[in-house]
Amino acid sequence: MENISCRLLKIVSEYTEAEPDKIDMNGSIRLTLGLDSFGLLSLLNAVESEFSITIPDEDLANFQTLNDVVLYLDNKVS
Repeated sequence: MENISCRLLKIVSEYTEAEPDKIDMNGSIRLTLGLDSFGLLSLLNAVESEFSITIPDEDLANFQTLNDVVLYLDNKVS
C-alpha cells in the first residue's frame, strides 16, 4: 500500500504544486488540496491513468480523504 500512497502523492503534488511531504492524507480532499470540481476530476483522471483503472462515478462520492483513495486503489489494483 505504501507504493500506492507514493504514486498518489506524486500525482497530487503535480496537480497542486505542493510538496508530497506537506500533503495531509487525512484531510478533506477538497479543502486540503484546494481543488475545484474540474481540478478534482482532472486529478482523478490522472489517477485512473496511472493505475490503469476506471473509477465509476458512484465510487467517487466515497472519497473524502486521500487515504480513502489509497484504500480504494489498494483493493482495485492488488
